[in-house]
Amino acid sequence: LILATPAAVVAGIGRLARDGVLVKSGAALEAMAKVDCVVFDKTGTITAGRPVIVNMTCFNGHSENELLQMAALAEQRSEHVIAQLILGETRLRGLAIAAAEEFVIDPGLGVAARSNSQRVIVGNLRMMVAHNIAIADGAEAVLAALEADGGSPVIIAENGIVQGVISVRDSLRPESKRAIHQLRHAGIARVVVLTGDRNRVAQSIGRDAGVDEVQAELLPHQKVEAITRLQQAGHRVAMIGDGINDAPALAMADVGIAMGLTGTDITIEEADVVLTNDRLDRLPLLIEVSRATFTVIRQNIWIFALMVNVLSVLAASYGLFGPAGAAATHQISALLVVLNSLRLLGYGTFDKSVIGRRLRQLWHEAGHELEHANHWLRHRTDKLSLSASWHSSRHWLEDHRRSVTKYAAASLILLYATSGMCAIGPDETAVVRRFGRKTGQRLVPGLHFRLPWPVEEVTRLRPAHVQVAEIGFRTMATAAPKADLAEPAAYEWNLQHRGGRYERKAEESLMLTGDENLIEVNAVVQYAVSAPDDFLFATREPADLIRVAAESALRDLIGRTSLDAVLTEGRAEIELLTRESVQRRLDEYRSGLRVIAVQLQDVHPSIEVVDAFRDVSSAFEEKSTLINQAEAYRNEQVELARGLGLARLAEAAGYTASRANRATGDADRFTQAVEAFKDSRGVTETRLYLEAMEQVLAGKKKMIIDASKFGRRQMLFVDQKGFAIAPGTLEEK
Repeated sequence: LILATPAAVVAGIGRLARDGVLVKSGAALEAMAKVDCVVFDKTGTITAGRPVIVNMTCFNGHSENELLQMAALAEQRSEHVIAQLILGETRLRGLAIAAAEEFVIDPGLGVAARSNSQRVIVGNLRMMVAHNIAIADGAEAVLAALEADGGSPVIIAENGIVQGVISVRDSLRPESKRAIHQLRHAGIARVVVLTGDRNRVAQSIGRDAGVDEVQAELLPHQKVEAITRLQQAGHRVAMIGDGINDAPALAMADVGIAMGLTGTDITIEEADVVLTNDRLDRLPLLIEVSRATFTVIRQNIWIFALMVNVLSVLAASYGLFGPAGAAATHQISALLVVLNSLRLLGYGTFDKSVIGRRLRQLWHEAGHELEHANHWLRHRTDKLSLSASWHSSRHWLEDHRRSVTKYAAASLILLYATSGMCAIGPDETAVVRRFGRKTGQRLVPGLHFRLPWPVEEVTRLRPAHVQVAEIGFRTMATAAPKADLAEPAAYEWNLQHRGGRYERKAEESLMLTGDENLIEVNAVVQYAVSAPDDFLFATREPADLIRVAAESALRDLIGRTSLDAVLTEGRAEIELLTRESVQRRLDEYRSGLRVIAVQLQDVHPSIEVVDAFRDVSSAFEEKSTLINQAEAYRNEQVELARGLGLARLAEAAGYTASRANRATGDADRFTQAVEAFKDSRGVTETRLYLEAMEQVLAGKKKMIIDASKFGRRQMLFVDQKGFAIAPGTLEEK
């Protein structure tokens, strides 16, 4: 079953790639199988895309070279086929092209450029009307004549005056008519051409190609509207185009097909299918292979994935083969799926081979023989009377009326009895009601038999299934094809959801914060069923109930919170408190629901006040910065002064203690000296004498002699070397 679809899709994509048809996804192949309307662009699609200049009409005395130079000035940055044609002709003639200072493209209309004081506009008649450029009578006559001749006129205007017309003609692709004819045989009910060219030219090309309908003079958005109308009429639309103007229509179509050789990059990127060789005769093959792919998928699913496995299970249950045979059968069924899918790689090639042609011939011969036999049998049975057959059948029913009635009644009773069988899935539970009243009994996963309706009713639900209630927006279940591609890759305050399946609900999302700022809040509430009985019989619209409760709780919490907190660190707390508040309300209502989580998605100011909000935020930020700088400077200076003051106080206290201690020490020393003098006056005098001599004769060598031993006192002076100094020379020394 897993291999059934991807194997067939890969084989189908590979078969188409061999013939130059690049299918980008299995979804595109699936959509192509359901297409019943094909829409073509004209230029470069059903036409060859190689237009030629057939005529140049100049006004106001200009030459053809001057007209080409004016047109090339405007077209030099355009990728359109006609622009490249004009540029090529200009370069071929060796004409200089002025550089354009300004360049603007109007898709489906033309281009405008400026060089110094020269403003040139090149495009169709609607381009001239859009820029308020008057068309003179002579120019209108030229345009009518060119259209009648089958040409596409390109009008050149300089500084608001029409200076000339270049007539361009494109031829029908050789394979276009045959491809459209084959599309009809492939079951395409409607073939339409959408083009921005003039109506006469488009109708002429449409008649030659054999299409059903031609819509001309369309802008890119009008092509999108035309495809939308076809889809609304019930058609599955495939769009084939090559130019940048076709990209929106390709995105809107169920299947977008781009021409690979002549198509622009954006067209090829937007398309689901690319014709790498630009051959339209590959379109019928694309449709046939896509439909054959789905036929193979159905065969893989119903025959090989389901029927083979069901028969294998029955065979194994009756013991026809054991585990080894079951394993082999399983692998064989997978191999059959792959082999059946690989048939798509040879789609259309076997019929062209010799064997294929011979088998087709034999098939036709057998068909003729069967037709002859059927004709003979019909000739023989015509002889029987229809009334006789009805008469015999009525008599048989009358003869066996009791048996028929008995077996019919038994069959109805058996069918009614078996209607009470119910299977509960592995992730389901069920509540049983008897005559409308709940029994309190729940059915666990498995096969159960209950009394048939109307005695008992079984209601299933999945309690583990997580559901989501959206606040401030809705995700639409269906959207326009490929609309999700319009979603931006990232969202900012001024670039919000603008497409896809997103639908804004302004009445729910607009809220006021505690500091009176207007914001938009998008949130989701994830919930599941906790009590099946209460959920089934007490809650009618659970999503609406949760949405109302959550919106009320969010408005209350955000109304008490500042904007900065809502946008930054307060989000988690708001989510938690909202979840608790919603759960309390649901419990009060006995809803049987359990809130799993509340998550804030997009929280931003309203788009209308984003610019003003940013200015205010910048002013607040600057104010906060200045306040913080001032407070930092104040705190630094206060603490520095406080520290210096404490240092000065500590220094003064230390100096005070030092002086007091020094004075106390001097006093104590003096007191002790006085006391010592009193006790030993002679010793003290000697000590004082010696101290005085030490201070007076500082740095001199001295000798102390005991006077009592020698009887007299002598003083002997010596020099630094120890030699005696005569008293007469003492003063000299």
